Amino acid sequence: MHEEAERRHQRPDLPVRGASDPVTRKSQSTSHIERDLHNLIKDGPSAKNREQQIGNIYLFKVKSATTDVELLKIGRTQKPAETRRKQIKGVCQHIHIEEHRRAVAEMIDFHGYAEKLVHTELANFQHQWVCSCGTSHQEYFDVREDLAVEVFTRWRDFCKQKPWAPDGKILPAWEQRLANKPKFGGDEHEPDHWELAKHWRRFTSPMAVERIASDVIRVWKDLFPERWQFVAIAELLTIICVSPISFWITTWAVVIGSLLLIDLVVIPDLHLFKWIDRLMSGGLQPFRWGGGGEQGGKGDCNLSPSPEGHGMQTHTPSERPTRGVNHPTFTSMYVGRHDDPSIMADSSPGAFPSVSPGATDCESDMEVGVCCSPCAEKASRRRTPDIRVDPASANPEVTVDEDSDMEVVE
Repeated sequence: MHEEAERRHQRPDLPVRGASDPVTRKSQSTSHIERDLHNLIKDGPSAKNREQQIGNIYLFKVKSATTDVELLKIGRTQKPAETRRKQIKGVCQHIHIEEHRRAVAEMIDFHGYAEKLVHTELANFQHQWVCSCGTSHQEYFDVREDLAVEVFTRWRDFCKQKPWAPDGKILPAWEQRLANKPKFGGDEHEPDHWELAKHWRRFTSPMAVERIASDVIRVWKDLFPERWQFVAIAELLTIICVSPISFWITTWAVVIGSLLLIDLVVIPDLHLFKWIDRLMSGGLQPFRWGGGGEQGGKGDCNLSPSPEGHGMQTHTPSERPTRGVNHPTFTSMYVGRHDDPSIMADSSPGAFPSVSPGATDCESDMEVGVCCSPCAEKASRRRTPDIRVDPASANPEVTVDEDSDMEVVE
């Protein structure tokens, strides 16, 4: 027991880490950081969080009461930077905190993603510690000011250019530039953050010549599937320039040029092209104005008797022509001369004469059942008899006064 106690006493005590001491971790290579930045730019911000919203990213110089190291705090906020500075000083009880004069906070789109890009590039300088407020902060860095300012301003200005669509997808111009970006030549094992900063500065700040070349490449890739149309145009211009002008060359040029213009710069919903589609589908029939062709047009009010007798052309109720309008049906009404016994003798519905097809061809108000046909208007102008009805009769016969020359039998 005594020997065991001596051995324990001889063991060195483990150092106790203070709450403010930083947590050490293995440094990442700049090649690994470069790949992480590449993937972040390619994938774009998520639409589910606040990375796409407008806000500030700030860089504060901090002197904490729990550590002797002067730190740089890089974070984001949707409030004014000064409001956030006062809030941090009050909660964390820092001795001194101020905004860096060369890294001014600005309201930008994708402010949350700009912070993520800055933190990713400066991951090797992250100072993980437990603050006096009891929080293990992730946005404090022990790094040279000039490097931090360069990284901060670069990604801030990059996000100001809005390289992503509202859905978080990278825009085609930046996607092409990212794909054609030169390979990073930094050491795989030794971190070289200045070389990494130079590499991404060339990407985020393209020169005018690079922008023009990028546009040319994009146009070529977009128009390559339509290259045969441009070949046809080149052939057309060649024939026109080297061949003598003739009727057939002019006709051919007009036809080909018209087809190309229709295919390339056609404006949708033009009446001309609708007519062409109708012509190709149904011949000349769709072009007949008013859809004419029915026998007995809209204004046909011919009520002349048929040559076979003194009666008019008759239809049973089921045979009356209709045009898709529900007219009121009068089953057994007949108007005739008072002194016509041959007509008065026949009172069956099939024997009642009706008007010509044009008389039923009217525009009817479906809600109130009012017919606006000219024939109906003429009929309404006829003399209306004084009608007396016998209520005791099951099949009342309507008669008129003696001085009337018309009667109605139902």
